[in-house]
Amino acid sequence: RSHESSSAIDGGPQGAMPQGGINVALRVRPFSDREVELRSACAVSVSETSAVVQVGSDFRTFEYDRCFDSLDPGSKGYGSQSLVYDSIGSDIISGAFEGCDGCVLAYGERGAGKTYTMIGTSDDPGLIPRVAEALFSSGACAEVPPTTNGTSGRAELPRVWASYSEIRNEHVRDLLRGRSAASIRVVDHPQLGICVPGLSEVPCGSAADVMRLLGFGARRRAAGSTLLCSDPSRSHTIFTLGLQLPRRAAAAGAVGLGNNNNGTEEGA
Repeated sequence: RSHESSSAIDGGPQGAMPQGGINVALRVRPFSDREVELRSACAVSVSETSAVVQVGSDFRTFEYDRCFDSLDPGSKGYGSQSLVYDSIGSDIISGAFEGCDGCVLAYGERGAGKTYTMIGTSDDPGLIPRVAEALFSSGACAEVPPTTNGTSGRAELPRVWASYSEIRNEHVRDLLRGRSAASIRVVDHPQLGICVPGLSEVPCGSAADVMRLLGFGARRRAAGSTLLCSDPSRSHTIFTLGLQLPRRAAAAGAVGLGNNNNGTEEGA
C-alpha cells in the first residue's frame, strides 16, 4: 500500500480491492422509478473486474479493479452496501491505523447513487457510517469523550476529528461553521502542500458524533432540484475524518463529485 492510497467509485463478487496507489470501481445501480415506468432494459452487465455495455448493436468492454452489480437485490452476488465496504472501506481503515492517508471519490451524474453509496440510509448505511463505526469500534480507538479543545486530555489517546466542505461555483464553504459559513480559500503551502486554512476540524468522540456532523453539514449544503433527480446537488462535497495516533496521523476523505448532465431525454 502506498502512503497516499485512494479508491474511486464510478457511480459483486467477493474479495477486497487490489492494493495500490489508485483503484477504480464501478457500481451498477437499480432502475429508477422513471426507468421502471418506461420498462427500460439494462444495457450493462458486469463480472468481478469488467463491464460490458451495449450501445446499439455494439458491445464494449471496460476493465476495472472492482465491479459491483447492485441492479437486483435478489440476484446472486448482489453488490450490497456491506460488500462495498468490505472491498473498499476496510482497506481505508487499516491504512489509516498504519499512518496512510486514504480517499474514496464518488463520481457520477445526478441520480447515479453517489449519496446512497457514501451515506446510505438508516437501515442500510453507506461507506462513511461504516468507516466511522469501524474506526471507533477498533481496539486502538475506543470511544473517548473529547474536551472543549478537541483533545481527550491524555496525549497517548487517539484523536479523531471531522471536517466538511462544499465546492460550489468555484467557491469553498465550511459546512460545519454554523450560520457564518463564509467562503474560504484553498492554498498551496510550500511545506504542507494543498490545504484549506480556517477549515473547521471538529473533535469526535464516537461514531454518533460523526453522523451528527454529517447530518448538520448536509442540511447546510446548497442543493438544487431537477427533473432528473428530486434531491440532487449542484456542488461537490469533501468530508474528511482525521485520525491522530501517537507519533502518526492519517486522514480518510470522502469526496462526492456530481456533473452537469448532458442528457438528451426530455426533462433531463
